[in-house]
Amino acid sequence: MKSTHILTERIEASIKVSQEWISKTENLAQMVKLETEILDTLLAGNKLFFFGNGGSAAEASHLAAEFVGKCLFETDPFSAICLNDSTAAVTAIANDWNFLEIFSRQIKAHCQKGDLVIALSTSGSKNVTKGLDTALDIGCNVWLFTSLKYNEKGRYPGAELIAPTIVTSIAQELHLQIGHAIVESLESKRYHK
Repeated sequence: MKSTHILTERIEASIKVSQEWISKTENLAQMVKLETEILDTLLAGNKLFFFGNGGSAAEASHLAAEFVGKCLFETDPFSAICLNDSTAAVTAIANDWNFLEIFSRQIKAHCQKGDLVIALSTSGSKNVTKGLDTALDIGCNVWLFTSLKYNEKGRYPGAELIAPTIVTSIAQELHLQIGHAIVESLESKRYHK
């Protein structure tokens, strides 16, 4: 029964973080702001770009796929690209330059002014923030999904979604919930180009 107790505690911990986050009106306002920016970006003919490291890379890939495919409702596809999905590009850039450049170099190659760049990193990894800074230099809008492990709060004013936890896996679970909620909300509005 000890195992059952540990499993239950873990799920309850995730639920508690989600409830804490959603209970704050400023967090709900942030979600609405991001949803509006995503819709405005797409309606203007620009693209969404996602990226992250490790588990956050998998989440970035997952969210990009949700925008191109669907969560719940049939709509036109949203234009979303995940920069960590190209194993060849990531490993070539890391090998020929260094790991710090894996996102910024791709952003220079693919992003244009008006695109929206969304990064996921529970710690605010240096290659992730360098990618976001490069996107800002190009004239893109940026957002960072992160956690309390991130020690540069306010680096991207008004564009940080911070999970109220230092537990990486629980922060990532909240990030995925936020992403799914936004995609489903956009789908429910029957987005069409």
